[in-house]
Amino acid sequence: MVNQSFRFRVGRFTCLAIRDGDDWDRNVLLVDTGQHQVLIDTGNGDTTAPPGLLIDRLQAAGISAADVNVVVLTHADFDHIGGAIDAQGTLAFPQARYVLSRDEWTFWESKPERLHPNAAYDEGFRQFIQTVGETRLAQLRDTLELIDTTTVIVPGIRSIAAPGHTPGYLAIIVSSDDEHLLVIGDLIRDPKEIGSPGFPGIRTRYCESPI
Repeated sequence: MVNQSFRFRVGRFTCLAIRDGDDWDRNVLLVDTGQHQVLIDTGNGDTTAPPGLLIDRLQAAGISAADVNVVVLTHADFDHIGGAIDAQGTLAFPQARYVLSRDEWTFWESKPERLHPNAAYDEGFRQFIQTVGETRLAQLRDTLELIDTTTVIVPGIRSIAAPGHTPGYLAIIVSSDDEHLLVIGDLIRDPKEIGSPGFPGIRTRYCESPI
C-alpha cells in the first residue's frame, strides 16, 4: 500500500506530503515553518465520491483544521480547491488566510471554458470541473486574499508565476537554511510531456496554454 503521508524536512521546516485519496495521486503539502502552518492546496473535499481524505489524514498526523493558518491555492481546479469548503458550506480551515493569485481570479471571473471539448473526457467531466471551480470561488469570494504571482506569502514561502495549466497558476518555493523545495503540482503532470514531439513546449489536454 502506498503511504498515506510522508514527512520530510527542508532546512528547519517540517513538511508533510499527504495523499488526498486512495484511488488517485492528488497530493497536498503542509509546511510547518515554526511560525506558520501553510497548506498548499486542499484536495477534492466533498466534490467527488469517494470524497478526499485530507482532513482525516491531517488529524491522523495530529493536526486539526484549526491549526492551519495559511492556505495557498495554486489554481482553482476541483482537485486543488474542492477541499477549501466543507460539506456544510463553511471554511474547512477556519483560522486560515486563503491565498490565490489575482490572475487566476481574473481568469475564472471571465467565465472561461476551462476545458475545451476533447475525446479524452466526456461532457459531464467538463461541466463538473467548470462548476466546482466557479462555485468554490464564489464561496470564498469574501475570504480570498488575491496576490501577485510573485509574492512572499510568509517568510520562507513564496509564489512564482507558472502560467500554462491555467493563466494564474502558481508554483511555490519553500526555502530554509539554504535548502529549497519547488512545488510544481500540475505544472508538469507526467515527465513524458517534456519535449513531446509536435508540442511547442509542455502541454496536456488539461492546459489552457502551452508552457
